[in-house]
Amino acid sequence: KSGYAQRKDFYINNARPTEYSTYDFNQTVSNINPAISFSKRLDDFEIATGIEIPLIFVSPFVFKGTYKKMPDSVNVIQTENGTLSMDGGFVWGINNFLSVKYFFSKRISMGTEINYGLLSTKLGGKLKQTAEYIIPIQPEFSGEIDKKYKKTFFSQPEFSFGLSIQL
Repeated sequence: KSGYAQRKDFYINNARPTEYSTYDFNQTVSNINPAISFSKRLDDFEIATGIEIPLIFVSPFVFKGTYKKMPDSVNVIQTENGTLSMDGGFVWGINNFLSVKYFFSKRISMGTEINYGLLSTKLGGKLKQTAEYIIPIQPEFSGEIDKKYKKTFFSQPEFSFGLSIQL
């Protein structure tokens, strides 16, 4: 199995008439799970079980924000841009899976799968933050700290359901 996911969110916040904020998040996750399985076909059903080694690659997380405050009787105009980023990482482990498929025809089936196992994570590295004040002009702020996450844990069971067409 393999997969790819991208989180790309964009939000606009107009909570107050004189304030305006935008937020932009971006991160990708890709995985490949080599597996060994054993299956048994019983009429229109197929039952399979096996083990897989999930290898998950996590890209750096990037958050960008813009804040604007419009002038009113009390405040002056204010604009600032900020960025928060954190290094990505790697997750690997060993999973057990069990699947059941029902074949409507020789090439079309519907199935479900459950998998669970032991995962080890190594995420993060540098957590970086910058802030740029455009109006009023102020010095740019930037900071960096080490922020790492390492953990080995039993994953929660993951259920999937799907339709298969064999070519």
